[in-house]
Amino acid sequence: LGFFTRVAPCMDHPGFRGRIERALEGGTLDVEFGWTGDFGDAGRSLRIRAQSATGGGLWLFLLREED
Repeated sequence: LGFFTRVAPCMDHPGFRGRIERALEGGTLDVEFGWTGDFGDAGRSLRIRAQSATGGGLWLFLLREED
């Protein structure tokens, strides 16, 4: 997953990347979870949704919670 090496190495963590990889092992990906941390704000709360993309790959949706 190039996202974790080229775009967001800060999210290359077993609690984030590992959760997505474990869900991918089950086949079609559709997982949602909370995460604390963001590119510019390490303490910001996020909601993450990861879904399989048609034709391969995956979509990652990040919702930044309001303060």
